Amino acid sequence: YTLSFPDHADILATAGNTPMAIQVQDGGGKITVFSSTFGASSRNVVPPNVIIKSEDDKPLLKPFPILNHVKSLLNRIFNSLKLFEVNEALGLITCCKREGVYQLGITNNTWTEKPVNIKSHFGDIIFIKEQEIDRTGNSATGYLPENLHGEHIGNSAENTIAGGDIRIFEVKVQELNVTEVPQQEPPVRPQSRYLVLRDIQKVKNEILTRPTFFQHFNGIAVDWKYLHTKESNILRQEAGWISRQKLKIIVDLTSGVDFYPELRLIDNLHEDYVSSMVKIEDVITKMKIFYASELILPLHRFPENSFTKKQTWDSFTATFIRLCKYAKLYDVNLNLRLTLGRPPYTLKEAADFIEKVDLSNVRLAPETAFILAAKGDVQENLGLIKGKLGLWLLSGLKNDLEGKYWDQNIPISVYKDKDSVMKIIRSIHQIPVVLDGVYKDHDEEYLDAYTLDTY
Repeated sequence: YTLSFPDHADILATAGNTPMAIQVQDGGGKITVFSSTFGASSRNVVPPNVIIKSEDDKPLLKPFPILNHVKSLLNRIFNSLKLFEVNEALGLITCCKREGVYQLGITNNTWTEKPVNIKSHFGDIIFIKEQEIDRTGNSATGYLPENLHGEHIGNSAENTIAGGDIRIFEVKVQELNVTEVPQQEPPVRPQSRYLVLRDIQKVKNEILTRPTFFQHFNGIAVDWKYLHTKESNILRQEAGWISRQKLKIIVDLTSGVDFYPELRLIDNLHEDYVSSMVKIEDVITKMKIFYASELILPLHRFPENSFTKKQTWDSFTATFIRLCKYAKLYDVNLNLRLTLGRPPYTLKEAADFIEKVDLSNVRLAPETAFILAAKGDVQENLGLIKGKLGLWLLSGLKNDLEGKYWDQNIPISVYKDKDSVMKIIRSIHQIPVVLDGVYKDHDEEYLDAYTLDTY
């Protein structure tokens, strides 16, 4: 690629007259830029008839190796920062304990004895003292690989290290030209901000593909089938990583609550209703494994016949009471999604429904698109649901030439009336926000988070 750089930059490598690497002084450090993607070859150097396979004691073939000039420059940069040096065949780990005092871990990953000669690159060594390690296991069966005996690996003496051994030294140095970089505390994570992840295979993989995730979010919302289709023991294996990251999880039943064929919330066809309750209660039970405490679910359409509107509302109410009582056993809250095209159709209906259920773990989760489309004064409408909110579902909406709404999952970053959306979610404080737009890539996710941070 073509590099653009200021006149004072140092050109480190060229191909003909084309700069391949440059370096610029910036503040107390330097920025080094390579013109090649990842510093690797853009062409596969392994012949097409050669199969890349794992062989004993041989490195894998590298189809896209690091380029020679990149390797040379990186070696130069890293070597300039080395504090200590030992035999190149040995591993070295350096820990600063306090000013001038370091702890070195030296490892011999070969099966032959190697010399140990510790050198300092930043001042004279005052003393070296080895830290004793318990070696009672060295003579135990299985310590060495089969057919390998102690005499083959040599000894760990004053200036040598045996094959497969580890030694730890405390080293004091008369430091020269060393500046300790103060520890930087990472910025506090955003609180109560969630990203919807749809059609995913594994939570951990999704988070790792978003390296800056925890700078913008502290949780995710996943589809109910992520839990329902997996065995509990599989979910427990994932839960360890989720717990260590302090990642919060919301579960969303929206894709399944369709009246037919998946999940119904009214008892007008008993067999199907019982099947639906079993599935939903299975999800609630598994939420405990993921430390998830919030469940989103909408209502569905009314039946066409043989079940009146009053019967439908009564059945909705009875189902929510049932699910709330079951969810209470697992410390789970139910959040009724308010969305266009499904009951309840107004905020007044939604508030009345919550009051009929009358349980402490049922709340409302309105889409901001639903609020934007509601008739009447926005602040007056929001007053109807104040005290009943559990989540904001953040999205914009689009309407056609006749004014009918056809898309209610527009990313906020491209929604033209951002002011109205921000006024909605800031009108009632400390309500968790779920980014509920449909995003085509990670950039659109980031732009919505950035909009929330800066607007």
